[in-house]
Amino acid sequence: MTSIRFLLIKQALQIAFLSSSILFVLIQLFVLLMPTFQLSLYESLLFISITFLAVLCTGVWYGNKTGSDLSSRMTDILAGFGQLQNGKYTSRLAVQKEDEIGLVEDGFNDLADQMNGQLKSLQRLVDQNVTMIKQAEQAAMTEERQKIARELHDAVSQQLFALSMLASAAERTASSEPAQAVPLIQKMSVLSVKTLNEMRALLLHLRPMDLQNKSLYTAISELIAELESRTDVVFDFHFPKDCCLSQGSEEHVYRMVQEVLANCLRHAEANQVKIAGKVSGNQFSLMIRDDGKGFDPAKKKQTSYGLITIRERCEEIGGTARLFAREGEGTEWTFHIPCQLSKGDLMNGTNTTWDNG
Repeated sequence: MTSIRFLLIKQALQIAFLSSSILFVLIQLFVLLMPTFQLSLYESLLFISITFLAVLCTGVWYGNKTGSDLSSRMTDILAGFGQLQNGKYTSRLAVQKEDEIGLVEDGFNDLADQMNGQLKSLQRLVDQNVTMIKQAEQAAMTEERQKIARELHDAVSQQLFALSMLASAAERTASSEPAQAVPLIQKMSVLSVKTLNEMRALLLHLRPMDLQNKSLYTAISELIAELESRTDVVFDFHFPKDCCLSQGSEEHVYRMVQEVLANCLRHAEANQVKIAGKVSGNQFSLMIRDDGKGFDPAKKKQTSYGLITIRERCEEIGGTARLFAREGEGTEWTFHIPCQLSKGDLMNGTNTTWDNG
């Protein structure tokens, strides 16, 4: 009842009724003004009825034809918009007439052209992003391989060579001078433990770089459990299960923990390691402390690539990293990283503290 075709037919009926009424009035006025013109009421009504039917049929036919044409064009426009919604941006409309609907059809085609162009631009950006991500991943893998290769060459390979030399010397002196072979065997034992720790530290770098859909608490817990099963180090772990960091920041923190623990295994010779995290206000803090032999940070030879990498990772997520170390007194790292909490957490004053023991 609200279609264009019905509205046009209804308009034709109104026009026919109005035309017949006006014609009837004009005929009656003509009869009154021209007495010589004789036309009965029956003849007048018959003439008006024929005229009404003629106008009505013509109006209905024209209204139906025009309404059908307009409905068809509007249906095509609606179907075109439906195709655009379904992602078919190559859809175009034929401009049938240069009227207002034709302007709508032209506008639709221009809109489809713009959307198709934006789609192609978006696809190019996606392809470029995929290429850049692959290049970045490849560069990261290459850098990590080069780092592990350097450390294998600088530490493990040299220690294994020294271990083989000591084993050869111990073998030569064991039969002739057994007493002199004992110190060599003791050195071999110490060196083998040191080499084993180097390998364990390198294995930490071979672990996944991301959290693999795990929380930061779960990932670090699993890392500590693995180290406790393979080493004699005792870990004291205090960490909030719910962290205020974003996923990217959590992955950086996880890698920082890996780097610190790798340095601890490689250099510290520690028996105990304490890892404590806390969320206070809009800041996340992390402390990692060991009871190892420590070192003097002022010495340039101790400014290793690993220490620089730890600081850079922390700075990349807007945090600060501080290293406290002294020879014979162990090493302590403290990290402070900004984060955002919900209003409820801020009002409740979420806070987890660590002690100084």
